[in-house]
Amino acid sequence: MIYQKYTIDDVKKSSDRNLFSVISTFAGGGGSSTGYRLAGGNVLAINEFVAEAVATYSSNYPETKVIQKDIKTITGFDLISEVGLKQGELDILDGSPPCSAFSAAGKRDKGWNQTKSYSTGQTQTNIEDLFLEFIRVANDIQPKVIIAENVKGITEGKALEKLYQFLNEFEKIGYMPTYKVLDAADYGTPQNRNRTIIICVRNDVADAIGLYPFTMQSLYPTENHDHVS
Repeated sequence: MIYQKYTIDDVKKSSDRNLFSVISTFAGGGGSSTGYRLAGGNVLAINEFVAEAVATYSSNYPETKVIQKDIKTITGFDLISEVGLKQGELDILDGSPPCSAFSAAGKRDKGWNQTKSYSTGQTQTNIEDLFLEFIRVANDIQPKVIIAENVKGITEGKALEKLYQFLNEFEKIGYMPTYKVLDAADYGTPQNRNRTIIICVRNDVADAIGLYPFTMQSLYPTENHDHVS
């Protein structure tokens, strides 16, 4: 992959291809949404709690429906009803639950079961368990594919137990999960940024395309170690 500059107009033109549908949770300022749009995806709606992030997202993508609520207070049915879809119809459910509970730069497990405060005055408790809320919402929606992102630290130390718990929960709700730590520099981006990318394919979809647990890793793109400076 070669690094290429793009504008917001490029993003919108690519999204107009409407190749697949996306709902994004923990959407932040729209980073992952931009990636889906560049790939031809139509981001139908997002869920984001932090007011500053919502303001940034809406300034770039004012046409996207925003559900500005704590994910603990909504259901997956709330999200799909906003965009006129039924259970099982959404192509991709995206989510990047807050990573501070697992980051090597943070308190990790010493900070679990505590409250996180934002500059807007908003607070959330038990950040490490927001992943379970994401899975609850996913179970309601039953998308064809679930993609989740977190820091590399979720694969290390006591956090690894949490990761395995999350993967087991994905299996319980009818998905075949896998994970891999990717470095953005290996995919054409001039930045060393390691992130854990979890991909879960609904069992009936996996059966239809001949995907098995031992071939799930083939879903990840091939690394290019010829980095952009």
